[in-house]
Amino acid sequence: MTHTWLKYVPHAQVGDWQRVGWYRLSDLDACYHGEYASLMEWRGAGDPVCPPKARERTDAKVVDIDTGAPYGNRSSGGGAKGPAKG
Repeated sequence: MTHTWLKYVPHAQVGDWQRVGWYRLSDLDACYHGEYASLMEWRGAGDPVCPPKARERTDAKVVDIDTGAPYGNRSSGGGAKGPAKG
C-alpha cells in the first residue's frame, strides 16, 4: 500500500528533504505560513525517509495523509518507530 506523507519544512531545509526523495508541493505564497516554510510530500510503500538531521530533532513531525497518524504510530502497527524522544 502506498502512503502519502506531508511535512512543513523551513525554507533553509528544503534541499535536505529533496535529497532523500521528498517533493516540494507548495511554497505557501498565498498565506502567512509561506514566510517560514514549504509544504513537502513523500509517497511510498513504507515509512518516509527523513534527512539524518531531522531524525535527531524531536520536533520533526511527519504525518501520514491517509490515516492522519504521526510517523511511527500508524494504525497498522508496523514499520519503523518515529524519532526517539530524548
